[in-house]
Amino acid sequence: MNDEELAVITAALRSLPKLEFLDLHGNNIGRSGCVALGNALGRLPASNTIDLLDLNGNAIDDGGVQALVAGVVNCSNLNVLTLEHNHSITAAGLRSLSPLFQSCRLSDLCLDGINFGDEGMISLAEGLVGNATLKELTFDTNSASITSVGWCAFSKLLCDTSTINTTYLSNHTLKCIDSTEGDSNIPEDVKRYLKWNRQPADFDIHIARCKILYSHPDLDLEPLLKWKSKFIPIVDGWYQNIIDFLNIAEYRTSIGKLYIEVIFRSEHSDNDIDYHLLMKARKSLRSRKLSAMYKFIRDMPDLAVTGYWLRQVNYIIQTKKRKLDEAQRRLDEEQRRAQRRLDEEKQRLKDEEDAAWERLGGGALPANESNRNKRIRQE
Repeated sequence: MNDEELAVITAALRSLPKLEFLDLHGNNIGRSGCVALGNALGRLPASNTIDLLDLNGNAIDDGGVQALVAGVVNCSNLNVLTLEHNHSITAAGLRSLSPLFQSCRLSDLCLDGINFGDEGMISLAEGLVGNATLKELTFDTNSASITSVGWCAFSKLLCDTSTINTTYLSNHTLKCIDSTEGDSNIPEDVKRYLKWNRQPADFDIHIARCKILYSHPDLDLEPLLKWKSKFIPIVDGWYQNIIDFLNIAEYRTSIGKLYIEVIFRSEHSDNDIDYHLLMKARKSLRSRKLSAMYKFIRDMPDLAVTGYWLRQVNYIIQTKKRKLDEAQRRLDEEQRRAQRRLDEEKQRLKDEEDAAWERLGGGALPANESNRNKRIRQE
């Protein structure tokens, strides 16, 4: 099938409102075909039911991906998109997928056989920020030419350790990026985060907590000190929720085992996880909670002293500023008074000169003569 034949098929899409699977793999669809397909998908009713779009093994390039995405964003129910073995797609094409990650329920994206390199990996990581639906991103790590630069960007997507807040807002949904995750090409930290993300969907809050416990063994309190006394119940409650969850009923569940793994920073077999290990884990959490409270109490006096001296310095600065303003006001007033006195003295001298001239019988003093006399006086 070529682009012209595809145009005939896309013209019929509006007559198929219940279409769920659109399989176009193994054809010679290029950029113009993607434009026609994108336009057709964009004109579908918003309630369209397309669930799978298979474009495996075509001749799609970056421009084709961009044209395709313009229409696919209208398919809000799309779950599976297959673009594998479209060898002309590069990082620029993957970058244009970003709107798709935010508008569709896409859960499976296949990019096998595309050599997108570090730039493509970075584009995918940036596009997936905030996405909470994609669960499987399939590509061949052996042929994608990804180095530590690309993997670092993806690791940051899965667990951004910059702050507690960025760790909490990391991606906790993506569960698989390759069918052979045992491959040594995938860094251990990426494998670890993906494994944690494979917990049941309703455990997202626990996954976020585990990533925080693992990445921030000592909480950075500086951003939290602004809350002052409100900080204590927040952190106490956060730790206590985890301690309460690790009870007799839960500690052998998958998420209970995950908590134990991140607390001790190592995996334990089922035989190793017993009541004594559970009590040790709960004790470790209590110690970390007390440590956080101690840091808060220790740092609060410094905060109070710093605030006191900042207020004192500000008071001194404001006082000096008021004094300078008052001195400037007095100086300006003195200058205005001096100018008035000078103007009055000039007028008095002029009046005396005019009166003397009249007594001598000369009448009113001519303007040019008056000016000459002024120059003489000035000399």
